Amino acid sequence: MLATNLKQLPYSRWEDVCYPVSTILEMVSALCKERLSIMQQACVNDISDAVSRLLMLSNLLVKREGKTRSSGTPPYILLVEDNDIVATVENNLLTNLGCEVDVATNATDALTLITTHDYDLILLDVGLPDISGIELAKTLRFCLKDQCPHLIAVTALSDETMVQACLAAGIEQVLTKPVTLNTFKHILASINNHLPNREPV
Repeated sequence: MLATNLKQLPYSRWEDVCYPVSTILEMVSALCKERLSIMQQACVNDISDAVSRLLMLSNLLVKREGKTRSSGTPPYILLVEDNDIVATVENNLLTNLGCEVDVATNATDALTLITTHDYDLILLDVGLPDISGIELAKTLRFCLKDQCPHLIAVTALSDETMVQACLAAGIEQVLTKPVTLNTFKHILASINNHLPNREPV
């Protein structure tokens, strides 16, 4: 029926119909192959990312048996924040309060730093580009157990649902941006009471 209808079209030759159809089919086939290649590459990338994270998690588990920082040093803080402006402001505030600060712009970089450094406090932005600060907190609590640093979330938007999710993940407190100098002073004073022979803030 389809062939009969096509033959009735006002084309001078049958090839005039077949040629554009075959060309379209070739284009569709090429596009499908391209999409499949992209999907395969994305799958490889996802597997690679998963393996990298598993290696970092294994390093975190080993870290529990590692050494801790010597006493008498300033509070050592990891700031996990993907907004450059916010990271610069908070870094300056903490530095002015005498803290030693490292900055990570995503959870993956944060995990890398945590496996090789002993932080007293980790400030987590909730909305990170790779995994959320809440998921990162769950990972740290699971892997580091009682050796996990203090965890405090910093977010631009906080409601009761988010606060409860943060607390359930092991985050001790949720701060709303922008964080002031006085707020950081109170936070540092509270954690200093739980740190051995730290310098006063």
